[in-house]
Amino acid sequence: MKKLVLVLAACVALCGCPSSSTQKVAQAVDNISIIVSGLQKSEMSAHASGLISDADNQFIQQSLLTLSQSGTAADSCIRTATGTAGAVTCINTVVSTVNTINTNGGLYLK
Repeated sequence: MKKLVLVLAACVALCGCPSSSTQKVAQAVDNISIIVSGLQKSEMSAHASGLISDADNQFIQQSLLTLSQSGTAADSCIRTATGTAGAVTCINTVVSTVNTINTNGGLYLK
């Protein structure tokens, strides 16, 4: 999750680019989606192998679902944003979601 926050911070930095910043942010969000999908597949495999407890699996899957829903909303928001400020607002919503997941136990997973 910490890496996701760093990627989102990079997205915010991209918003400072005057030309096509909304498109760059949208592409970054799409890339995050691909990364999270890979994380989910790996986590499910590790759980099936007994490396991740049932309780942690449930928390991770729920967190990924929440993150996915937030990402979908952010993607839609970014696509309709009319400028940098709008795109940043969209991303801040996802960052808030990640922070909530971390507060609820995401930082303590091993």
